[in-house]
Amino acid sequence: ERSSLRLSYSRLSHLENCELQYLLADELGLEPGGGYQAWVGHLIHRIIQGIEEGRIQRTLEAFRAEIDRRWDPGRFPSHAVSEAERRNAREVLARNWFERYGSLPAPATERRFSFAFDGATIVGYIDRIGPVPEGEVRITDFKTGRSDNAGRAAENLQLGIYYLAVRECEDLVEEAPDVTGVELAFLGGKRTDPGIQVQAWSIPAGAEDAYQLRMRERLAGLIERIRRLDETGAYVASTSADCTFCRFRPLCPRYPEGDRIFPIAAPMPGGPEATPAEVAR
Repeated sequence: ERSSLRLSYSRLSHLENCELQYLLADELGLEPGGGYQAWVGHLIHRIIQGIEEGRIQRTLEAFRAEIDRRWDPGRFPSHAVSEAERRNAREVLARNWFERYGSLPAPATERRFSFAFDGATIVGYIDRIGPVPEGEVRITDFKTGRSDNAGRAAENLQLGIYYLAVRECEDLVEEAPDVTGVELAFLGGKRTDPGIQVQAWSIPAGAEDAYQLRMRERLAGLIERIRRLDETGAYVASTSADCTFCRFRPLCPRYPEGDRIFPIAAPMPGGPEATPAEVAR
């Protein structure tokens, strides 16, 4: 058993989706870079942080000017893709953020957290804790993609971990004692509507304890799975996984490209037993 277990939402979400994905991406470190989409997302997050911290003027024009100033065409496969992404960042992402949050400064932005849980350390960054137009104080996670396949905020593991962090970390408790909801803010809109799409959950009065308990049990279950996998070393590709964005299909036995190039014949009756390599799949 490993001496310490340091876990982020990213690692836990891979595990919850598929054990094989978790093994390849997080235990073996084979996850490739996120490509230009991830670079755009990182850029937008850094500019938002600069605005909230007062280093960039809090205007839409300043947001767009900062996108232009920091833009790196070399990150993209072609000039056409670069210009399309820059236009989307300026006209959709920046506009959507400013229209919802521009007049509502947040007391906490890009806040790092770390708390002990069930023998592990849970770490991460919260994009935003602050007021929203609905009159609440919410934990917000920004997404620069689209919301078309988004699930319910009340069941979102990432938001659940962030909510536990706000309750467990003393500095966050002091900064955000009045959190009443959680939300995913999709700055990229959706295919049929470029306006911001918000998946939110206002925690009903009296439901906080049940919400915390549900997320604690879910988190504890994932940590227990990691310990079991450490003991057995048996990582199985999930038949119910969402494989849409998985980079490991060429290594996955669920897909033809991940199968053996040459079939291995079954041992003849009375012949030598199969080797471990022959029964690996």
